[in-house]
Amino acid sequence: ATSITATSDGMSGVAAITVTAGPPPPPPPPVASVTVTPPSASITTGSTVQLSATLRDAGGNVLTGRAVTWTTSATSVAIVSATGLVTGVAPGGAIITASSEGVSGTSAITVTVAPVATVTVSPATASVGVGSSVQLSAVARDAAGNTLSGRSFTWSSGNAGVASVSGAGLVTGVSAGGATITATSEGVSGTSAVTVTASSGGACPQLSSPPPGYCTGRVHVVTPSSPTIPVLSPGDVVVFENGVYTDTDGDGTIVMVQQGGSAAQYVTFVSRNKWGAKIDGQNNTARYGFNFAAVSYVRIEGFDIYGMGSSYAGTVAAPSASGIMIQAGGGFSQIVGNHIHNISNFCNPTIRAQTGIFIQKSNVLVEGNVIHDIGRFDPGENGCTYSGTFNKYKNSDTGIYVQSPGHSNHIIRNNILYNHRNGWGIYFYQGGPQNVKILNNTFAFGNPNKNYTSIVLDASISASSIVNNIFYNPEGGRTIEASGFSGTITIANNITMGSAMTDRSSIPAGMTLTNNQLNTNALFVNAAGFDFHLQAGSPAVDAGQTLSLVRLDFEGRTRPRGTAYDIGAYEF
Repeated sequence: ATSITATSDGMSGVAAITVTAGPPPPPPPPVASVTVTPPSASITTGSTVQLSATLRDAGGNVLTGRAVTWTTSATSVAIVSATGLVTGVAPGGAIITASSEGVSGTSAITVTVAPVATVTVSPATASVGVGSSVQLSAVARDAAGNTLSGRSFTWSSGNAGVASVSGAGLVTGVSAGGATITATSEGVSGTSAVTVTASSGGACPQLSSPPPGYCTGRVHVVTPSSPTIPVLSPGDVVVFENGVYTDTDGDGTIVMVQQGGSAAQYVTFVSRNKWGAKIDGQNNTARYGFNFAAVSYVRIEGFDIYGMGSSYAGTVAAPSASGIMIQAGGGFSQIVGNHIHNISNFCNPTIRAQTGIFIQKSNVLVEGNVIHDIGRFDPGENGCTYSGTFNKYKNSDTGIYVQSPGHSNHIIRNNILYNHRNGWGIYFYQGGPQNVKILNNTFAFGNPNKNYTSIVLDASISASSIVNNIFYNPEGGRTIEASGFSGTITIANNITMGSAMTDRSSIPAGMTLTNNQLNTNALFVNAAGFDFHLQAGSPAVDAGQTLSLVRLDFEGRTRPRGTAYDIGAYEF
């Protein structure tokens, strides 16, 4: 309480005032509704949208200062911050809820995949040697520059003859030059410029006895998916990676040898891993595995060659099928370390021969090959029948067929030839070849139709020799067919299970036979399993001539390992 005094002309009056408390103020109105803006939105993964919440009372008046809580119905699709900022996580739908005092409002969010706007390939430029590889990577971004994850890329090379690229962006140099490598995602592309440099030789497979000028040129790498061979120059090497190679253009030849080398620089075709590159005739579909154009000085090494076959019976005097065809060209060629087998294994009525290697040029080296099961089916084999008096299945199909006229200077050494029941391991036909050397080979399971013979001398052969060979036939036989032989030849230090070195009743004029072991088993480790290594105590051990042309054995071991050369392809 208090008093109020009023005074005028010396006179005063007083009033007593009492102040009392009024009624309390009304409480704040409760939240009656929450409205989220925008009520729906569409965003892409990785992008954001800001939501806001408006709170009102029952009268529709906007309320401020109230706490708001934000939640999402699907954190795997979209997440929301405490201030309502929504971020797209993955394609789908999510409901974003704003809550205050138990009252909620929502916004429907749709998250979509951001389209690719750009693709960047790294590195933008790269250099790689022939036969070597470099890894490229690609990044996709949206229009805002955000990195897009989970996108797939398709890789391609603008010049597969220079550089190939895998589905993961691994680029391999094939030959010297430039290639544009492209990565594409959702129709958008980026590129890298790749330069392939010629190899200095480090990418070449190691050979135990390389040809002259090996790996002094460029190195070209081919694969079953990129088998194109570029134009070659002397010293070049074509390396075949593991896999199956077939006749992709339907011309009957799997590998056409179009360019050769020189006496100082051979061109070499080589399997990266021995017998890893498979030259597949696809069950007698292709006629030739390797076929030479009119070129020389070529080496073919380390291939698995099989499945060629043809019933061609035309006027061209040549085999209708061959693993390696040396006819139009191939002089001074070297055929080394290949596995040539199962040629023309079908019911084949042609009069033409089927061969592992056909040679009609001079100066050919055949070394360290395994050649077997060359030839057509016999009557009754797999239901095979032939009409009339047809009998070519008896004597036409041969491991190594040398046809002259006049082609000379061949060396055939350290080879293994077996199961040549439809012909012979080696067949010389026509003409007058000179200086032919058949040295330290192993023959097994010869022709039962021809006295189990393994070699035919049906030609005038001069200044030649058959030395240090093994002929294994449990049935015995006559070893060499020589009814058509004339000329001069020395046959020495061979071992045969046959009763004679030839099928002639007497030694032909010009033929010299020396130190041959007849009716003798060479004692292999497992002949039935085609393991032709020598056992201890073999009569072939230390029984051969010393030959300057045969420095190594089939496995690349130096001869001799004992006191003298062993007979056959293997040293004990």
